[in-house]
Amino acid sequence: MIDLEQRGARHFLIFNMPKLGDTPKGQSDIWVRDAADIYSLLYNIELKEQLRKFRRDRNFKGRIYLVDTYTKLKLIVDTVNSGETYTPTFFVPGPPVSITNVRGMALDVFNETGTYPNNYLFWDDLHPTTVTHQIIVGLILQAIQAR
Repeated sequence: MIDLEQRGARHFLIFNMPKLGDTPKGQSDIWVRDAADIYSLLYNIELKEQLRKFRRDRNFKGRIYLVDTYTKLKLIVDTVNSGETYTPTFFVPGPPVSITNVRGMALDVFNETGTYPNNYLFWDDLHPTTVTHQIIVGLILQAIQAR
């Protein structure tokens, strides 16, 4: 970020890491889930510390916008796992979003039926679906408006 800031960048959009143990790949095995969750947690702790250093540095003139994907995606997973449908309570651009599946992979449904399910959190064993990206865009807008 220092190099970018020295070259004129002033706005930095930073994402923390979602809870990787909640991905289909992470859910495949308890050891994988635990290791993935620990990795996510340690990454986010280090990221928070590095961002704190940038914010304290009087020479750093950039603005940092943190997008908290960890907390939001954990909320989505917890909501759906409790038997409810997750619907964002904040602005999300595009068509309405409702997530009802946080364990499966939309790619499997697409390969079997040729139709795209729009209620899945994950496309494959790790990557988000289009509707999840819509939610992330909403989080980006929140982060920018909060500063």
